[in-house]
Amino acid sequence: MSLHHLGERIDIHGGGSDLIYPHHENEIAQSEACTGKRPFVRWWMHVAAVRLNAAKMSKSDGNMVFVRDALERASPQAVRLYLLDLHYRRPFDHEDSWLARSVDRQRALAARLGEGPVGPIGRDRPTRAVLAALDRDLDTAGATRELERQAKNADPAVRASLRGVGRHVLGVI
Repeated sequence: MSLHHLGERIDIHGGGSDLIYPHHENEIAQSEACTGKRPFVRWWMHVAAVRLNAAKMSKSDGNMVFVRDALERASPQAVRLYLLDLHYRRPFDHEDSWLARSVDRQRALAARLGEGPVGPIGRDRPTRAVLAALDRDLDTAGATRELERQAKNADPAVRASLRGVGRHVLGVI
């Protein structure tokens, strides 16, 4: 399937940190033997577990919160802001109150940046500050906080660039 859709090399492959060994180690060995390409995956991103009431969410335990249920209470952009609010390698405890707070944060951000022309993504200081957070090991929480901070006082030209980052890079507006 990956060869068909992604080719003989994959730039980024993600999965749970509990899958590093043996699952992903086996996947690497099989894929590189099959394709003859080393590395088969350029960057592996292993995410921490999502928990509910301090227990890892799992189908077998029946303690799941589904995105489709979150989307009944929040827009896709607010759910994305909620999920981006922690570093990908830090365990994430689902909290309904944090999701509700993300709804408010997303609405405020959309009110500041949502209307008007989008991009191009510029080289101005506020935009660079948001993108610099992403360069720090994909610090999406830092990037969204920086986007919120920069959106408060941005002039119209910078706002268009920040809108491009918020809409096309982070997907939160």
